[in-house]
Amino acid sequence: MGRQVAVFTVILSIVAGACSSSNEPTVSPTTSADLATEVGEYGCAVRGVPVPELLEVGVVVEYGDNGNSHEACAAGYDTAIPTTGTHFAVWQNCGFYTVPIRDNAAVHSLEHGAVWISYAPDLTADEVGAIEAAVGEDTHMLAAPYPGIQNPIVLSAWTRQLAVDRWSDPLVAEFINEYLGRRSPTAPEAGVHCDSGFGVAPNLPDADYAPSLEWARENT
Repeated sequence: MGRQVAVFTVILSIVAGACSSSNEPTVSPTTSADLATEVGEYGCAVRGVPVPELLEVGVVVEYGDNGNSHEACAAGYDTAIPTTGTHFAVWQNCGFYTVPIRDNAAVHSLEHGAVWISYAPDLTADEVGAIEAAVGEDTHMLAAPYPGIQNPIVLSAWTRQLAVDRWSDPLVAEFINEYLGRRSPTAPEAGVHCDSGFGVAPNLPDADYAPSLEWARENT
């Protein structure tokens, strides 16, 4: 009887060893501290998104330039609402969106001199309306709600960022005049068009994303 138990124990240990050496990937939980890599939609590896920081209102933050290379599955930024770095090979069409957009595509829009307006999902209707009206005045304006944003409104340009409480803040106009379109002194491709990418405002930001990804995989 003792010998049978011993043999059975050995068999169990062999099976357990085989399971532990499985080729199945181990996925770590995603947190803002540990940006673990996971397999996301369309077969692209994605990283956890950092929690947006509360920015000081009225101060233009200057970030270092992390490059502007293109990748099909570009993912992972050190900060939420990124302003620079490797990005998706096709840009987000500029316009006013009522649903969130992809960070890596918005960064490509910034490369072209876009000003990306991220607003709180619960921003008042009056403020949202003012943003929408402003976006309609220029082809390089991009706006969308940003989940978890700590400020009511954050304006981003290539390597630059400004947080404000209200759209009527005079600093908004100053930021736009400085960094919008071909006037941008920081955008690597300032003035390149911000349409003919993917996405249809106001509520279809991923329209034509799948064929754009296919093209990117073949050309980057």
